[in-house]
Amino acid sequence: MRMRHDAKLELSNGVTKEGATLVVVRPTASAGGMVEEAEDECNWDGFGFNGVYGEAIEKLINRRSYLLEMNSF
Repeated sequence: MRMRHDAKLELSNGVTKEGATLVVVRPTASAGGMVEEAEDECNWDGFGFNGVYGEAIEKLINRRSYLLEMNSF
């Protein structure tokens, strides 16, 4: 999982979102290895986010990302 967070996200129409967070979950290639996909290869157009949500995603994608790992025991 990769997470992006902005404490105060200002959009072009003057709307301010407090605590905007985007979490991207991708499957691994196998049980033991991780697949790293370049951020440029992500196709967000297929998800149909328009308006303020689409703009928020575009701004959050450009933020620093944090890697979160989950282990299934």
